[in-house]
Amino acid sequence: MPINRLVTSLCAHNQKQTTKEGRRPTGVGLLVIGYDKLGPHLFESLPNAEFNEYIAHAMGSRSQSALTFLEKNQKKVNKNDDENVDIKTQLDELITHVLKAIRTSYEQPLDSEAISIAFVGKDTPFTIFEDDKLVDFLVKVEEDFQEDEMVE
Repeated sequence: MPINRLVTSLCAHNQKQTTKEGRRPTGVGLLVIGYDKLGPHLFESLPNAEFNEYIAHAMGSRSQSALTFLEKNQKKVNKNDDENVDIKTQLDELITHVLKAIRTSYEQPLDSEAISIAFVGKDTPFTIFEDDKLVDFLVKVEEDFQEDEMVE
């Protein structure tokens, strides 16, 4: 199923909730990722049944600084589209980039128990990195963050 059709169906279901008397919106926003014939997709589904597609996105109470980081550093990620770079290196760089975006939203170092990273792609099944799989990435992000603070 194309990812946009899945998200459209989800939003239509959420909208139905509001058309019946006494029903309330679901009140849940989702980030939906997927890979189909058209390539990778990232959608944000809003509680009011609207949805938008993004290249990168963050949502939640402290998302604005992460969104700013993603916008300012988009070119760094796009340079990794080079076919000469292996997929593992690209994935590691993307995970590090995402964690740096999240780190800009927090005053304290990131905790591996509070973060999960999910990804999917061509020839890459849906995968979630949690806990121990994130520790090395978080150490690198914290080292880079400390270096950046010293430069400022």
